[in-house]
Amino acid sequence: MLSSSIVTVTGFAQTEKEAEVMFNQAKDLFANGNYNQAIIIYDYILEIAPNNISTLKMKGAV
Repeated sequence: MLSSSIVTVTGFAQTEKEAEVMFNQAKDLFANGNYNQAIIIYDYILEIAPNNISTLKMKGAV
């Protein structure tokens, strides 16, 4: 059964701090089994920073 929660990516990750917050949100979603929502955030981060190794590793784990 899919989770009924909706992930909203608000604004743009314009700073490293904002990207870090988004990454941590995605990690929490992943840890709770919300893989689809985590992928949405990982993809968004990778659009901004395609060589972000941490994000690439976490997306690869999904």
